[in-house]
Parts: sequence; structure tokens; C-alpha cells
Amino acid sequence: MQYPEEAIDYVVVHELAHILHKNHGKAFYACVEEVLPDWRARRALRGGEGAAGGGEPHDPAVIGRFFRQNGLGPGDQL
Repeated sequence: MQYPEEAIDYVVVHELAHILHKNHGKAFYACVEEVLPDWRARRALRGGEGAAGGGEPHDPAVIGRFFRQNGLGPGDQL
């Protein structure tokens, strides 16, 4: 399954925002929105729940599957 670049960018920004904010509170989404003002539309492109369209969004296996399904690996430029 391939995801649009906009959806991949959202997942990356979402996960990076967790470096500063460990939960999904107002400050977390303000941080995401500062980088991606259209984050809601980008999130919707993923379909389903979680980072890879199913499962817990912060489960490393789910995140890894998302990137593998999109042909991305360590060091790849987004």
C-alpha cells in the first residue's frame, strides 16, 4: 500500500512532535500545526486509525510497517 507524500510528511512531523510533547494535548497539536497548517487533511489521507491505517499509532512495528510499505528506510530523504 502506498501513501501520498503529504500523508508521510504528516506521520513524520507527528512523531517528531512527540520529542517535545509526550501526549496529544493542545500544545502537541499546536506544534504540529506550526509545521503543517493542513495537518488534518494530511492525517485524513492515511485512512483508518494509527500511523499505518491500523493498530496503535506509536507502536514501533506499525511505524516500521508504514515506512516499509512506502519504500522508505533509514537515511531516505522525505
